[in-house]
Amino acid sequence: MRHYRHRAAVTGSGEVRGPNSALTEFLKEQGITRRRESEEPEVQEVGDQGQTSQTAIELSDGENELPDNENESSGSSADEDDPDIVRIRNLARRKRNWDESEDDPDMTSEEEIKGVKNPGQSDTCAVCGVMFVVTAFSRNHKNDALKLLCYECTMEEVKKEKEAKKRDHNLRKLRKKQAEALLDQKQYIRVPKLQDMCITLITNHIDDVEALGDIGGENKNKISRILSRNRRLDSETMKFFFDTQLRSLEFWDCSNIDSESLRMIGSFCPNLEELVLGMCGRLKKADLLYLGEKLKSLTSLYIDGAFLISGDTWNDFFDLVGAGLKELTIKNSHRISSENIVYMCEKCPGLEKLVLSRLEGCTDSMGYEMAALTLGNLKEIELSHPQNEELVSDDLISGLISTCGPQLKSINFDGCSALTDKSLSTLRACTALESLSLSHVDQLTDNGVASLFYQWENPGLSEINMRKCIALGDDSFSVLVDNSGPTLKSVSVNSWAEISVDTVKTVCKNLPGLQDIDLGFCKGINDECIELLIENCPLLQKIEVYGDPGVTENCKVGDNVKLIGRMSDVV
Repeated sequence: MRHYRHRAAVTGSGEVRGPNSALTEFLKEQGITRRRESEEPEVQEVGDQGQTSQTAIELSDGENELPDNENESSGSSADEDDPDIVRIRNLARRKRNWDESEDDPDMTSEEEIKGVKNPGQSDTCAVCGVMFVVTAFSRNHKNDALKLLCYECTMEEVKKEKEAKKRDHNLRKLRKKQAEALLDQKQYIRVPKLQDMCITLITNHIDDVEALGDIGGENKNKISRILSRNRRLDSETMKFFFDTQLRSLEFWDCSNIDSESLRMIGSFCPNLEELVLGMCGRLKKADLLYLGEKLKSLTSLYIDGAFLISGDTWNDFFDLVGAGLKELTIKNSHRISSENIVYMCEKCPGLEKLVLSRLEGCTDSMGYEMAALTLGNLKEIELSHPQNEELVSDDLISGLISTCGPQLKSINFDGCSALTDKSLSTLRACTALESLSLSHVDQLTDNGVASLFYQWENPGLSEINMRKCIALGDDSFSVLVDNSGPTLKSVSVNSWAEISVDTVKTVCKNLPGLQDIDLGFCKGINDECIELLIENCPLLQKIEVYGDPGVTENCKVGDNVKLIGRMSDVV
């Protein structure tokens, strides 16, 4: 229900003007008004308690009707402190008074009583002191709602507000860019290098470029990676990278490159030694064999997502290039089988790096076992996310270590959840190991980790990834840092729920070379842990704290450290 406030004055004849009720008129005759109630202190009691009158009874009855207006006043008391709300109300009130004053020039408004001029009257600007004519749109002074501004000062205030809004908008955009860069594992640089600016300009206008020219293989690969990330690499733009003298070519996203264009790589880049074909689902049998025939110097091959290539085609390809291959990576293929891996081991005896990941067609362990037992030159090996976790077992790891353990520098058994502490004990023979990844191997225990790292005679790990090893905690973290702390650069202990503040206090002093660490979903991590790491690790650049409610907005983070995943951070 809308309440109408008393705005009209009463003439000398007692005539009621405006939307006043009989109750309002009666209260006015008794000298009771809202203004009097707000300005006067408590009403003193007059007369004895025994004295009663009909007026007092009527007054008591009238007071029972007041709470409607009082509730309205108390309900809006919080809003009356807001300058914007006061200004809007004053504008609306002056406009109403202006409309009513045209009908009755004798009216006296509430604004005039308070000292605020009505539209059409003259007033002095609260800022510059110039006389001006008040309009319905004259703005109130920001510090005093009863004072008005002239047109020029009003426009100046509007200009300042627009500039402030623009600054806030730009700050929000900057925070958004910084947050996007953090999530993409990149660094937001406000003033990039000239070389990076040129590369960005080229990638943004790649459709208008006729030739890249002689800009160097490294910069070409950088442009290729940017185009792949932006999904701009296609059958036309790929031609800019062709060069008969090119030694390395990286196409990380071939989803928009047709079969015939992929085949052109062998014709225009015959001297390639390293080739990367990511997301190459359009690569066909004839294309792969053509590449094998033309690329006589190929030593490193990365193929991801070649689901059109059959097992027989893989065997033919290994016949063509197997003797010279030193590095081979095959990912996300459901048509390569264990028999093909066995054939690969026979035709590629010189492999020093082997990556087999997410091969759904390998349904038995024969291929993995052959690779572990026959490839004696391996220095880097990855057998990750097999079709069945039982395909990579403790016995297979034992055979691999006995074959090439002392020379292995990098081991990755992510997703091989059948492995136990027995495998960890065999890794002690890897005395040259620098990188170890055992993500999602959830059967490992603190005792097993201790058996590996305690007095392990190795140069020290530089990278370790043991995320989602949920049974590990303080003991494992302590023995890990005791063994490899001085050499560690990258650490992931995501989901080690039992890591405590006391352990972090102890180990952070022994990580001088640490550059990034993942502490996500470690419930004991808090602001103190993060600040200790930043204080004691001068080279630290990135900390991930997803799922750590103890890390709050009060955590002090330096400009050189990126804190990713804090719950209180908003864009």
